[in-house]
Amino acid sequence: MFLLILLWTLVFLFWMWLKRDTNKDEPPTLVNLDWRKIHRITADTEGFWNLIKEMSRECQKLDGVMKVPLGPRTIYVLTDPEDCLTVSNACLHKDRVYDFAKNWIGNGLITASLPIWKIHRKVLDPLFSARLLNNFMEVFNSLSRVLIKNLEVEVEKGPFDPYVYSRRHALELICMISFGTKLMDNIECKNKYMEKVEKITNVYISRVQVILLHSNFLYSFSSLKKKEDEYIETLSNITSTTV
Repeated sequence: MFLLILLWTLVFLFWMWLKRDTNKDEPPTLVNLDWRKIHRITADTEGFWNLIKEMSRECQKLDGVMKVPLGPRTIYVLTDPEDCLTVSNACLHKDRVYDFAKNWIGNGLITASLPIWKIHRKVLDPLFSARLLNNFMEVFNSLSRVLIKNLEVEVEKGPFDPYVYSRRHALELICMISFGTKLMDNIECKNKYMEKVEKITNVYISRVQVILLHSNFLYSFSSLKKKEDEYIETLSNITSTTV
């Protein structure tokens, strides 16, 4: 049964690819990439990001804008910061991959559809004023000192990956601002919460990498779905009992 579903899914994707838009005003199509390396999209996270960097280098050779057809979908790649800003201000509709996280965070600013996003954004605008942000300077400074302290172990050791430290620092900052000191003072709960946030984020990244799992139906039978449900339940329990 699963093989039959998979076969029809592949037939549908191929049909959609044949029907894809061929507008002459479209940017140039990526042609120089070694498509034998495309398996790196699903291989692992490192392979996924290496492929993105390779695509970015090819994009720069095409004046900073190109398109990459992937089955029924077309991905547009930009490398110029000003172009990215122009597009982000003009194209406010989110890609459907943002819906993947709705089971966890609902219709927040990251996942909400455009009509909901506009309403929420207007309501939240005053919260980002300099006057209110100044009230959090003590939090920012405290966690920044912790980050610097953690980085001391890397002094004189040569190049290292700062993401390991910045990721945890960003999570702690979000937890502190969102939940206050009650969660932060509970070291065990704080560490468990940040661990599950990292894991559920990796679930969504893995789902993005596997095109077939973009289908909610196919995803519901996957091991990633089971992990997502487990992590959401744990995160919900922590926030309801600690905060």
